[in-house]
Amino acid sequence: MKSGNINQFKHLSKFNSLKSFNSSMEQWYIDIHHQKLLTKSELIALKRLVRFSASVFGICNAKISTIVSATHNKTVGISRSTFKRMLLKAQKMNLITIHHTFNHGKQGHSVYVFNDYSSKRDADSNSLCDVAEPLQPEQIEPAKTSNLSKTNNHNINTYKDNVIPNVPVEFQDLAKCYYSPKQVLEFWNCVKISTRYLTYMSNVQKINLGIRAFKQCIVNMKLGYKIRNVFGYYFRILNKLLDKTVNNVIRYFANSDYGGVQIVNLFAYATPDPTELKYREEHKENLNDKYIEKACENSQLIIIAWKRGDRKPRKRQVAKLLQKFEGKIKCFQDEKGKKPRHPRDLNEKWTLADYSFSEIEDE
Repeated sequence: MKSGNINQFKHLSKFNSLKSFNSSMEQWYIDIHHQKLLTKSELIALKRLVRFSASVFGICNAKISTIVSATHNKTVGISRSTFKRMLLKAQKMNLITIHHTFNHGKQGHSVYVFNDYSSKRDADSNSLCDVAEPLQPEQIEPAKTSNLSKTNNHNINTYKDNVIPNVPVEFQDLAKCYYSPKQVLEFWNCVKISTRYLTYMSNVQKINLGIRAFKQCIVNMKLGYKIRNVFGYYFRILNKLLDKTVNNVIRYFANSDYGGVQIVNLFAYATPDPTELKYREEHKENLNDKYIEKACENSQLIIIAWKRGDRKPRKRQVAKLLQKFEGKIKCFQDEKGKKPRHPRDLNEKWTLADYSFSEIEDE
């Protein structure tokens, strides 16, 4: 059977009207519900396939990716693997017959033919007398061509067996369940762009970051979030999972002559709630002071990047530690002339300005 327009498959239809097709499907749905033949996600996949089979009653030749993508429009979507599981179960219950088409010797799209519910009753009555053989999808041999090839392309699943170049297997195994290889490559490009300056990250860390962000993206889509550009949305999730302050500093100095950046904190105890800093342990804070001194000794440039105004007692302690390095101390100054500024909002308009610890009292 040669692939082509859906109208050329009209002769495969088991129904003479849309009403008879819908009546048959209602009977199938009753069996599916009472016998729990499909999961909720698989039922969503089946109903979407039914909607694609309305123009030619009970016939659909749409691509799987097209049908799966349609389930994500203003509703809870499904994955490609869920759709395939539904097809296997539908074949077993004799709901669907799948015809494979070929075009110029290569496998084309599949044609899904819905069977009338009466065929199920006939099959059930025959099974009382005979042992039914397992249902097999109809295989149609491709037309012979003069182009001889030693490779059997019909056994290649372009989604399962294809290895996308320059994309880690762990990442593509997950992403290929939802998107085409070309789209998977675009997702991985987002990971590479967001981490291009983060030389401290290993390949394993980048893969884990990409997988974590992808899972979050899919969850948000299933929750009904309105997403216009999935790649832009995925890129924003990646940046949120990364440390914004660290990213800003690394990008600011990416094109400079400096070979690396060391970032140390005022406090050893890290917490998003400043009121909990009172629970920090003194011996760990003393150890943190040693790390601050060591980092400054090996640096050509020291940037004071603390927030203006608060934590003055701790700032005075650090000032005493760094008095001997005062000749190479700078701070960030914003476009309005305010300094020192925390690099959380660092941008290209900010500059480096001289900083003296005497300014602590004036902050």
